[in-house]
Amino acid sequence: MTETTPAPVGLAARFGLSAEDLRPNARHAKSLRDSGRAEEALRIFATLVLAAPEDVGFQLGLADSALATGRPEVALQAAAAAIAFDPKNPVAFLASGLACLAMDEPALAREDLADALRLSEAAPASAEAHKAAGRIAARLLAGLAGSADG
Repeated sequence: MTETTPAPVGLAARFGLSAEDLRPNARHAKSLRDSGRAEEALRIFATLVLAAPEDVGFQLGLADSALATGRPEVALQAAAAAIAFDPKNPVAFLASGLACLAMDEPALAREDLADALRLSEAAPASAEAHKAAGRIAARLLAGLAGSADG
């Protein structure tokens, strides 16, 4: 495997499947989440993470769905896994920052949001998701700077 593609470690690999084989399920889960069916999306993303935990997209889908269903602790765990597998991904740090905010941990959120912003600035212009994560992180950091939470 390459440096950016970790060896498969989940259940999918045991059955000769790759994360790519599971991608249609992730698209379906995202569609469910976007249509307000976040609980269903959460279950699908949780299953996908069991099948292919090394897939950052699955981890981030789980994090987003967990936040949408009021489970910031699950979101934080999924974001942490995404960061472990792709430590230069600003979207993963944004997800972690959002989870920290949802858990009322502004100091931790600031750290992750600052990392998201820093990493997004280093991303190529073609990496729109990374650039968007940086813009969101910058807005959240500005809001936190104006708050009096210490």
